[in-house]
Amino acid sequence: MLSIDKKRKLTFKCSRCLTTKADKLAWFQSDSNMWADSLLCRICFNEAFNLLTTKEKMTWGFYASKK
Repeated sequence: MLSIDKKRKLTFKCSRCLTTKADKLAWFQSDSNMWADSLLCRICFNEAFNLLTTKEKMTWGFYASKK
């Protein structure tokens, strides 16, 4: 069977708050978060990141444990 690649349009919009006025968007990847695999603005990214467990936070390169 042949696979046909579908073209997908990407919008510059936060997936959570739907703002188009964000200056930056970041790809949020997680296994247990509702907003996994989506583009988020800085504020929504921070809120989603804070909901992660410490074990999941340790997989991110910028996270330094406070212990």
